[in-house]
Amino acid sequence: MWFHFNCLLVLKDSLLKEKWFISIQQAFSETVFVFFFIRKATKPHITGTNTCMNLPVKLKHTRPSPAGKRKERLFQFLFEMLQTPSMRSCIWWVQSSAGTFQFSSQNKERLAQLWGRRKGNRKTMTYQKMARALRNYSRTGEIQKVKRKLTYRFNEKTLRGLQGDTSVV
Repeated sequence: MWFHFNCLLVLKDSLLKEKWFISIQQAFSETVFVFFFIRKATKPHITGTNTCMNLPVKLKHTRPSPAGKRKERLFQFLFEMLQTPSMRSCIWWVQSSAGTFQFSSQNKERLAQLWGRRKGNRKTMTYQKMARALRNYSRTGEIQKVKRKLTYRFNEKTLRGLQGDTSVV
């Protein structure tokens, strides 16, 4: 009995640190441990076990994610807009074979707002915020800034990947 109680204390401490709720039920001479894990929008993922009773010790919280759904990235959205004839007033190809494109100085905010809505932002996306993301892409090499106003170029590998995605669809 003392052995089981020690195991329970170790488990209780680790679960309380994780903000989980524990209920212990005793039935006659035998001790029965019943654990209720209550957590909003998450489910426990057991990463280890307690050696004395094979009980879970560490719990990792995982958020339920939509099955197989990845977040769309800005460069994918821009490529889609470049393929859409109705968006030519906002964004167009300067040289499609090289992957160079340009934003309209009058309608760049409209394109940024569309990107914000696509992402599901509550606040309105501005061109300044979107341009920051484009600058971050230059660090990863997916998009480079061209030395012309509002002009950018897709990396060769990124462009091939995007063109491959559209040929499948």
